[in-house]
Amino acid sequence: MEDGRRKLVVSLAGSLVLSGATPAFGSEGLPQDVTTSAADDAVRETTPKSKKETRDWSIELKGRLHYDVGVVETDVPIAGNEGGTPNEIRRARLGIEGDMPGGLGYRIALEFANDDPEFADAYITYEDGGLTLTAGQQNNFQSLEELTSSNNASTIERAAFTDAFNFQRHLGFSAQFADGPMLLQAGVFTDNTSDFAEPASGHSLGFDGRVVFAPKLQHAQLHFAASGHWLDPADEGSARRYRQRPLIHASPVRIIDTKTIENIDTQLDYGLEALLISGRLHIASELHWLDVKRSVSTNPGFFGCYAEVGYFLVGDGYRYGDGILRGPKVGSPIGKGGVGAIAANLRYDHLDLVDVDAAVVGGVQDGVITGLSWWPTENLRLLADYAHLEYRNAAIAGPNGERNYAADVLAMRFQITF
Repeated sequence: MEDGRRKLVVSLAGSLVLSGATPAFGSEGLPQDVTTSAADDAVRETTPKSKKETRDWSIELKGRLHYDVGVVETDVPIAGNEGGTPNEIRRARLGIEGDMPGGLGYRIALEFANDDPEFADAYITYEDGGLTLTAGQQNNFQSLEELTSSNNASTIERAAFTDAFNFQRHLGFSAQFADGPMLLQAGVFTDNTSDFAEPASGHSLGFDGRVVFAPKLQHAQLHFAASGHWLDPADEGSARRYRQRPLIHASPVRIIDTKTIENIDTQLDYGLEALLISGRLHIASELHWLDVKRSVSTNPGFFGCYAEVGYFLVGDGYRYGDGILRGPKVGSPIGKGGVGAIAANLRYDHLDLVDVDAAVVGGVQDGVITGLSWWPTENLRLLADYAHLEYRNAAIAGPNGERNYAADVLAMRFQITF
């Protein structure tokens, strides 16, 4: 935790301390500047407790603001993209996290960028050695891209398949076990908490699992993983839709779109991940498949993937931990004799929403994305991405029925976190 960050600590003695700097903690887990009575000291001396049993409540304020602006130009005019500069507050998140007595932790975060505030995270954790148990709304091991925080993603938007395949947080229970380079993750989940706001006859049930092998090779960090996700929708014969925007979420147009697919009994998606971090260099790739089982007619299947390489022109590079990519440590920020950290990124992104045998033609998107990221400080980031996208069998046709065309997209983001 950084000096200057406000932190609210409630002691076991019932004292409430609000300080402008992170308080120092003594051996019993109490802030050293909290005065306790002699009776309290006597109790602790005669009944020694473990660190987990004596750990105080702690509250740390967390938040992020992402503001995006961009331009989408297609080489033929299409409906829904009549010019202008799409922009939006992509994320406006505020929450708290911390510890509770008994070795428990918690995180609660609300998302305010949507029409109505929604829970982003709302969960309690318990840790014992390499085991972590989590109950509540959480990310459910869907892919390296999805699990990596949006604060640390290498591009403004994650890989196209993550949105197209409807990746999002879910309410459920999960277990994670880490032992050396091995990480095992599994959980059972239902819908997102926002889905409980509307009356429903039932809710979905899903099972997710992920296996990670992350050895170190001299100074390089490697990561290999596989994940699988089975979903039984809320109602028998449910309908779902798979679609994607051109790079920037602020754009209202979805050029590839399967339209509504009805009579879905179950959905299975699975993926493979690879990552290398070596100093300032990182290389990453994922493959992901989605198969839909319907009660009538044929069963469509879709595919998405990406491959990227990134390099820090200034700074020490990305970090790694717990099976995900983590942001860089900005050792020389502006104001302290440096310019922060600067990274360049090149990515190929592919999404195929066409299954001719199943009579689903949602389109194919191939994109090349280049970008720059600048962290003046660890809490401030500016991003700029340019993408050239090629479409085949697009869901939106041009004025003469063209369904094979291209788009050029420029997107920028201002990001602040705390």
